[in-house]
Amino acid sequence: MLNKAILIGRLGADPELHYLPSGDAVSNLRLATTDRVKDPESGEWRELTEWHNLALYKGLAAIANTYLAKGARVAVEGRLKTRSWEKAGYKFYRTEIVVEKLKMFDWNGPESDPAAGNSTDSAWEVA
Repeated sequence: MLNKAILIGRLGADPELHYLPSGDAVSNLRLATTDRVKDPESGEWRELTEWHNLALYKGLAAIANTYLAKGARVAVEGRLKTRSWEKAGYKFYRTEIVVEKLKMFDWNGPESDPAAGNSTDSAWEVA
């Protein structure tokens, strides 16, 4: 059996960092992916955007909070997880991707030279 999700898209908001009772960091992100589809009636191309909930833990959470911001282009690899909880008598569900690998595109890190137009693609994995 396999539970794997791989997505490339742009962040719709800045990371939201919080801590679990254990003290572990968690960063929640919203990732937009877009498909181009041809409308069968008009023949025009349309863009369809899907929004994905991402959860990054521990070291990846700290990296995301430090280096990512709304609009950043990233690739993630992880597994799907559905959580449920009750509030005021109603049951809520949320499916998210628990990110195990993160790659940031067009990121100007400390090793790059923005004046020279260099940028570094950076990738991190869960240890």
